[in-house]
Amino acid sequence: MLKNSLELDNLRRFILGQFDSERTTLDEGRVTQIIETLPPCDIKLIDRLIANRLNVRLQYAFESPIYKGPAMDVTSINHSNNPTNAILSQKLLKIDDKLQPLESHLLRLFFKYFNPYYTLVHPNYFYHRLKVHWQDFNFQALLAIILCCSTSYLAIEPFDYALNSSKLAEFYFERSLTLLTFVNPHDPSYYPTRIQICLLIIYNDYGSIPQNYSEAIRLSKELNWHIDYSMDKEFIINTRPRGDDMVEIFNWEENLVIWLGLNFHATTVLMAKFPLQGLKLEVQLPDLHSALEALFHRPNTSGWIASLEAGLIYYLYEGHYIFERMRIYNHLMLTQFGAGRLPDERQLTELNSIKYSLANWRLKFTRFADKCYFKQNELALLTLLHLYYYKTLLMILMPHLPSTSEQLLIPQYQTIWREFLLSSIAVSLLMASQGIWIIIFASGTKNFILSIALSGLKLCNHHLLALNPSTLTSDLRLMKELTDLILPSLVVQLTKNFSFAFQKTISEELAEKRGFLFWLNLRTDRYLEESAKANDNGATNHENARELDERKSTKRTNSGSSTGSGGGNNRPPKLFNQSNSTILN
Repeated sequence: MLKNSLELDNLRRFILGQFDSERTTLDEGRVTQIIETLPPCDIKLIDRLIANRLNVRLQYAFESPIYKGPAMDVTSINHSNNPTNAILSQKLLKIDDKLQPLESHLLRLFFKYFNPYYTLVHPNYFYHRLKVHWQDFNFQALLAIILCCSTSYLAIEPFDYALNSSKLAEFYFERSLTLLTFVNPHDPSYYPTRIQICLLIIYNDYGSIPQNYSEAIRLSKELNWHIDYSMDKEFIINTRPRGDDMVEIFNWEENLVIWLGLNFHATTVLMAKFPLQGLKLEVQLPDLHSALEALFHRPNTSGWIASLEAGLIYYLYEGHYIFERMRIYNHLMLTQFGAGRLPDERQLTELNSIKYSLANWRLKFTRFADKCYFKQNELALLTLLHLYYYKTLLMILMPHLPSTSEQLLIPQYQTIWREFLLSSIAVSLLMASQGIWIIIFASGTKNFILSIALSGLKLCNHHLLALNPSTLTSDLRLMKELTDLILPSLVVQLTKNFSFAFQKTISEELAEKRGFLFWLNLRTDRYLEESAKANDNGATNHENARELDERKSTKRTNSGSSTGSGGGNNRPPKLFNQSNSTILN
């Protein structure tokens, strides 16, 4: 039994407020059962998150963003009657004498909300370049795509005067692509910045993920990073500039930051089954350990690498080799053995080994976090580490969830469902306890995790309903009750996250179906396939899914969104379709 304490009382009140609704009814006994599913470290963290919740009403632009993902009209910035567009068009290539107040505001939003969760830019080196590389087209292209990524956060911290963030995002996107045409694509000194731009473009144009991520990988190989940064720690440290020139050191650090971010997020891209040139799904990505240790070896105490934010990123990246083992395990189980099979002895050994490594990783960063005082956004980053922990558990269990109703009567399948359910409950509570913070994460992992948890629980519930009620054990009935309790919360959270990603309110039904596509990219289940294809009653407040799927995009002002050679006419995938396209934010 749990002891009474202020911490637990706060958690009880939060759970009652979170899950007690028209669709679900809670009593004290059920609340206690939910709390008892949580490990002590989660209870402690959730208490900290509740005390630092960010509850702000998000305000979205009155027009759909141009490059914020699927199902948005792609229109020319010159085709609107809005006089603002004519002004923006004239400025597409103009470089002002200095940063404008709006741009300063957007930069602050970028480093507060975006960069900590999708870390590709070294703040110290960036602000140095802001002073000395201002007239450089290469830097201005990077600045423009950074400002484009930041426009979403005007929904939470508006500027001094009203503006259309959708049109603003389009302008900065087009500006970045246009400026890049003036940069020598064969000059290696520009490659690190081009890699950053490639990886930031895909945040705004999901349809270009295969092309731009492949280009980023190619450029990193041209720089020989895949060899140099795979050496031992001492070798990499010896490449650090000698002396006290902090600009050179920050430049060296940023190259490592880009390399680490490129490979870390490639795991998510590969897991979503995007084809990337130069990488194979069944081959593990490079080990980041040596590069990570070299980057954090005796950092300058006044630099960003020594900050608490960077320390949390260190622990996140330290888990990369475990996430890669999980990805390979999931891929092999589903492609070579098929869904709904229990692990054999060898597979069970690997599964338990991943769990063991995962638990040790979580213990390390939890001990680190217990000694620190975090700001709100740093607490959100800490939560991301815990979410990666549960993502890994969900993904190694996913292949073994039952594919038929009869399998649910087998004790081993019940154990797998129970573990999957407990991880899903923890995910829901960790996300909900943050308020708006989880919604504005720049990392698409949150949507992936919610989609997998939601789809897996929906699938198990569907199989359970097909069984004769008289055959259900008390354990199965309890798991169904907890599943029914948690599902509405997962749907609400996923809907809010997708709405922020698209900067447009979408329906719960459409969000749920979009979530199923994440699952179906990995594993085929007829029930979820049929659910994803079913008619939708409202994709957004004004449109339905069929209309979203059939709407045609007009021609862009630029021939394509790839920074690599060849360009192309990659348009964002539609929000609801029956393809395997998915999104990362």
